[in-house]
Amino acid sequence: HGGHRQFDYHSYAQLGHGGVEADGNHFGNIFVRGTETVDGMGLILKAGDRQDAYAQIGHGGLNARTGTTSPGRTYYGLNGNIDIQVTGDVAVVAGTLRNNNPAYRDDGRLMAQIGHGGYDADATNDNTSFLGQIATNPLAPIGTYEAGEGNWGHFGDISLVSTSGNISFMAGSNIPVADRLDLDGNPLPIPADPNGYLTSYGDGKGRFLWTQIGHGGYAASGDHHGNVSVIAQLGNVHVVGGMMSNDNSADKFNWAQVGHAGGNAQGNL
Repeated sequence: HGGHRQFDYHSYAQLGHGGVEADGNHFGNIFVRGTETVDGMGLILKAGDRQDAYAQIGHGGLNARTGTTSPGRTYYGLNGNIDIQVTGDVAVVAGTLRNNNPAYRDDGRLMAQIGHGGYDADATNDNTSFLGQIATNPLAPIGTYEAGEGNWGHFGDISLVSTSGNISFMAGSNIPVADRLDLDGNPLPIPADPNGYLTSYGDGKGRFLWTQIGHGGYAASGDHHGNVSVIAQLGNVHVVGGMMSNDNSADKFNWAQVGHAGGNAQGNL
């Protein structure tokens, strides 16, 4: 999971090419296989509680854009299939921001994501939208350099399978699962979480605290595409939005999502 010491910034955890502001035409397939711990956990992807301590399986990252602006504009989507299978539970959990100064607020950007993209990880390098671009090499295999050339969008199929456990996508909330209620005041229908795997780190601050399986992210525009498959063979799939976090801005982006794009992300999907 992402780092959470007092002065950690950009302490992210990522399986994939890229990283913070790592612009480039990243590509390649990602293959993950695992069993489970004694607690029954097969995969945990959990963001931290300091600024930009995100967690991701996929190419891209914070402000990691593709394509070029000179000598001529080019388009290039991050690409590659993502194939994950484990025997136990899967937890994909966003963070919340922690700080010791009540007067200090920042966005957090503590997302947890399976897919290519990230915060402001556009498929072009200059924040410009180019809807409906045609791939230069449409027959090139996904996960190769040629496949991404000419695409304005991130792409590749995503498969997530647990053969014996639950799969949970949890947006940022530091409220223990047992204490959470739905809009009608009823407890959430989620199994007990005695180890706190499904509860975010932090003290409830920040405003970009999303979780998703799909390409894109906040302001990560592009014609993102690819099949998304989430299968809990002997369990359930939970997709749970986040808390009303504490931030100076009234707008919060603490969503949970299965699919491509995200808040303020333009594109033909």
